[in-house]
Amino acid sequence: MKKSTIKKKPKVGTEAIADLEAPLKTLRIMALEKILTDGGDHSLLEFLFKREKVEDDEECKSLLNYAIESIKKNLAPEEALLYELLDSPKEPINSQAFFEKFSQAGPGERQVLLDSLEDKEIKEYSTNAHLMLELEKNPFVAATIIRKFIEFWPKEHIKAVSSRLYSKSFSIRWAAMESLIKIAPQQLEKALPKLLQSSDPRTRILAVRGLSKIDLPEALVHLEALLISSDINLKMLAIRNSFYFAFSDIKPILLKFISAESDLSLVENACTLFETNPDVESPFKLWELGETAPAAKSQILKDSLKNALSGIEASKCLGDKFPLYQQKLKTWIQKRLARAFVQETILRLSSGDSQIEAEAEITAKMKIPLIKETMQEALSWVIPDEVKRKIEGFLGGRILPQGQAAYQTEQKPWDNLSPEEKIRCISSWAPSDQTSDGSFLEKIINSEESPSDVLATAFRSAAKFNLPNFQKKAWTSLKQSDPNIVSAALEYLSGSAPDELFQHIGKFLQSPNGRIKSTAIRILKRFDCAQSISSLKAMLTSRSVEQQKLALGCMVYFDVSLIRDILTEFMLHCQNSALLDVGITLFQANPEPENLFSLFKLQKKGNQEVSRLSQKAFQENLDFLAKSERLAPNEIPGFIKKIEEQWNSQEEKQKKPLPPYALKALPKKSIWDSPFGEKILGIFETWGLKIIIFLGLGGALIIMIFLGSSYLSSTGTQNDGSITRKSYRLEGVLLESIDSGARLVVRSKEEKTYEVIVKGQPLDGLHAGDPVKLTVSEHKVKDNGTIVCYFQPNEK
Repeated sequence: MKKSTIKKKPKVGTEAIADLEAPLKTLRIMALEKILTDGGDHSLLEFLFKREKVEDDEECKSLLNYAIESIKKNLAPEEALLYELLDSPKEPINSQAFFEKFSQAGPGERQVLLDSLEDKEIKEYSTNAHLMLELEKNPFVAATIIRKFIEFWPKEHIKAVSSRLYSKSFSIRWAAMESLIKIAPQQLEKALPKLLQSSDPRTRILAVRGLSKIDLPEALVHLEALLISSDINLKMLAIRNSFYFAFSDIKPILLKFISAESDLSLVENACTLFETNPDVESPFKLWELGETAPAAKSQILKDSLKNALSGIEASKCLGDKFPLYQQKLKTWIQKRLARAFVQETILRLSSGDSQIEAEAEITAKMKIPLIKETMQEALSWVIPDEVKRKIEGFLGGRILPQGQAAYQTEQKPWDNLSPEEKIRCISSWAPSDQTSDGSFLEKIINSEESPSDVLATAFRSAAKFNLPNFQKKAWTSLKQSDPNIVSAALEYLSGSAPDELFQHIGKFLQSPNGRIKSTAIRILKRFDCAQSISSLKAMLTSRSVEQQKLALGCMVYFDVSLIRDILTEFMLHCQNSALLDVGITLFQANPEPENLFSLFKLQKKGNQEVSRLSQKAFQENLDFLAKSERLAPNEIPGFIKKIEEQWNSQEEKQKKPLPPYALKALPKKSIWDSPFGEKILGIFETWGLKIIIFLGLGGALIIMIFLGSSYLSSTGTQNDGSITRKSYRLEGVLLESIDSGARLVVRSKEEKTYEVIVKGQPLDGLHAGDPVKLTVSEHKVKDNGTIVCYFQPNEK
């Protein structure tokens, strides 16, 4: 008897085991498929026995039973002979003989038969693959048949596979999709509109992969939609499947995702793609994203940048020029920081607020040669004349912080300084100054006699130096009528008490005062980037010029990849020359290769003024990219040609009707697209319309309307200025009860940590280890990955 050709299975990882307890059926089936493929040991078998007792899904139960039996047979020495016999026929057999043997075998034996096949046997026996598939009732074995024989599947019987695209069994459906993607993606086209809207995350991801073989640009649109969805499972699977796309195609989408995403585990996974795909542009992009990110996220991006650099060096794609490349990156980062400061300076000098504070900071920064050089360069940007005059004043050294000079050189008593001099002093303090240790600021902030502008400056300095102990005064200052104080208090609390502030941020977003509103948007960006961008869009589409100007000003605080598209669309329809000037400055101050297509579009489709401004910005972006060696001179003609080809391709595409699988062409989701709706449709398919009517269609419709409304609309509520968010059920174990139940730390079934803020009566009497079930809302993700949410005691 020849030695068995069945390979020994590796141990299944802890990730697959954890996924078996996930509430999402998709993850459980994927984990079971992995176990069936990779095998397992006695400890895994014991775990599966426990899981079998609590599993409530029929398909998962079936796979669980099959996995248990499979592992038992692998582990039982007395049954090893069966594997040897099945894997070692006494004499060669043909396709028909194998089919007959397969037909007579049981489910476990059939799987062993399939696992034992060698490559030449797979090709020979594939002539009857469609018959084996028709015969097979076990989902995993059926899926194995599809995957095993697909490369040699008889073309005349390919419908046997494509008809499984609608299978109720996830295993069979996924196997059919994966296989058709490989050999016959056009077979997917008709089914794509339905598959792309499936409630099962993996089905949707596979549909996008299949679409990429038919229409790559539209597939990328769908992939981006999945990455910006609110479903963490969709986002996770979308990142995993991004490896199937060319990195150059998905890089812009990933950059947007990383910039907007607050879940740090997802950010780390996305960054892996930049680390494993040597690309000379990646370090520049990762730096841009980390520049304005919260501390923990910024650190992930910096680490990823280092790994990306190591990958570029190891790949030898730059030859012996890697040291020069590193120096180029360092120089560019310094220029980038200078441009960011100058861009914010222009915004501050354009505002109607008191600028004494800004003048002191700007004067101090003018000692840095690169900032002075960038200030000089900004005079060629499209900015207001009065701002140009102020910049010229700084460049000429005519604006000096006289208050600070007097305080430092003459030791003029603090009480004798004017409010303007006090503001200049506070604004000029650096972390190394003794006066920034908090004691001096404490006197200013706690004094009832401090002028409002001085108090606001003190709050901003306390925020800059991360000084504690001013929360009580900051909360009371939020009730002031002076927008400068309110804005400064918001800025301070966003660093010292972010969770408490977040539940009140909604009312500040609705403030009619531009300064308060812009501060609230900047704070919201750190907690929920997608929501903050939605706020910008709403402001840009309002009829108020002031709101539009405010939105454009807020864009300074966002990565340009996130606001480029909405800025471009706004400028295409804007008729206000002052707003156009602000918009084009954003392109001038943030030169990067991706800007060039947007500016080209503005040249082609904008009015005469827009075309003129964008043509100027286009050339300035090109010049900067060439000067900073992001684009070599010999690359520029080819780069411009590529932009023109992209433009022509998009124009041709817009002339044609949208294909049914296009994201814009897909119908809006209804109740039938929800898990509940899919179950009802399954009953229709199985039992027929007459039986449903017999059982009482009227009652079923009432149930559908009731459950559908919860699916279609948010269950969140809005109060205390909070942002309306979906409510969801949190089940887990209490790790810690803080402040007699005012704050709970919970570990969920999915092994995630939640920090639950109890609004109203605290939940006293709970102890560590107690099981908890709460309906929570208003969640966000902290830098350490903890999910913060809110619970109302009367919502149990």
